[in-house]
Amino acid sequence: MQKIEISVVIPAYNAANTICDVLDSVKYQTRTDYIREVIIVDDGSVDDTAARVEAWKQENKDMPFEVILFSQPNGGVSKARNEGVRRSKGNYIAFLDSDDVWNETKIEMQCRIIEDYPQIRMLGTGWKDHNRYPGRKIRNKKGYQLYEMTVRSELFKYWPNTSSILVLKSDFLQSGGFDESRRYGEDGDLFCKLAGLRGRIYYTSEELVDCGKGKNTFGESGLSEDIRKMHLGFLQNVHNCYQRGSIDLLEGIIFTVWEYIKYFRRNYIVLWRRIRKIL
Repeated sequence: MQKIEISVVIPAYNAANTICDVLDSVKYQTRTDYIREVIIVDDGSVDDTAARVEAWKQENKDMPFEVILFSQPNGGVSKARNEGVRRSKGNYIAFLDSDDVWNETKIEMQCRIIEDYPQIRMLGTGWKDHNRYPGRKIRNKKGYQLYEMTVRSELFKYWPNTSSILVLKSDFLQSGGFDESRRYGEDGDLFCKLAGLRGRIYYTSEELVDCGKGKNTFGESGLSEDIRKMHLGFLQNVHNCYQRGSIDLLEGIIFTVWEYIKYFRRNYIVLWRRIRKIL
């Protein structure tokens, strides 16, 4: 297989308080030799995100990879990620959000797995305190905890987190990347497109990312705070999969019902959290 050269794409919007920690988590990877460049896309920040990045670059001139910062008018995380990929030079893309950090062995472990199993086109990982085991477990002689993701397993449980994935750039581009018109459910839509494109997208249960520094996955802050919009985004993913022919009509109905069940459950959980705070 071809040598793995990774472009790390970091979309950043008003991330002055977290961006240096994010960059440090790339800096302290045990195998930085796999990383060709780190691309930070400042998505119209009105704080000093860009200044913090430039200061970090000055303090870390000896990095074995290039650190590139460019700014664009605010267009949302999907547009920022896509633009980062378009400007990238590596053959693999690793995404990292501006409030997430990687475990120091994240890149090393993913590259080791891909080198052992080069049929893998995308590989996600577990993340701190939110691990799941969707998909079909793959038996392998190396002892990796590997699970194959399909369109159906992805619609059943949207997984993994975007900050955990390592994906072939060519597949990402062929899939069309993230839908720039969307701010909710766009990551699940991408994974469904990748699974439908060639299959061979996988997940390892190793917990190698800390997302949002332990915040809840919904109903707390950021885009995930708006549960209704998340719900509508997930329903759009089911519709898109049906339109692409990845699932049939009956499956579309089943996954729509399943999403409503999850939606009501999320609302119950958020309500219970608020009650507990009052009590």
